[in-house]
Amino acid sequence: FNPNINYFIFVDLVTEFPPSGGLVPSVTLRPVRLYQYYTSDDFLRLSFEVICVLFLGYYAGVEIMQAKDDIKEYIKDLWNFADVINILVSTIMNHSQVRSGNLTVLFLLAFRSTSCLPHRYSSSVSSNEL
Repeated sequence: FNPNINYFIFVDLVTEFPPSGGLVPSVTLRPVRLYQYYTSDDFLRLSFEVICVLFLGYYAGVEIMQAKDDIKEYIKDLWNFADVINILVSTIMNHSQVRSGNLTVLFLLAFRSTSCLPHRYSSSVSSNEL
């Protein structure tokens, strides 16, 4: 963990032994930002994400109302299919982002006893939560 840049880095060191002999080493570095909303800029991003979710809900409501009014006309217009696909993809992306945030919280709870966590995260979790 590097608190200056707010990243954990997962390192995969792999050495393969090909049939021809020798060694083939490879390294994979995967940085993970654990504290998604840590600075004031991050909280500004959070507010815009909430606004986007609210617009998505309004947009889905409008499409449902249009479909309820006249379903035959709604199905005939091909742009309505584009609207529905747009709503579905946006909903899936929002769900995946929320899910990744939940996994981050679980990861932090699993490693709460390490000394590399900032004080406000390491002491806020009791030992009975897991």
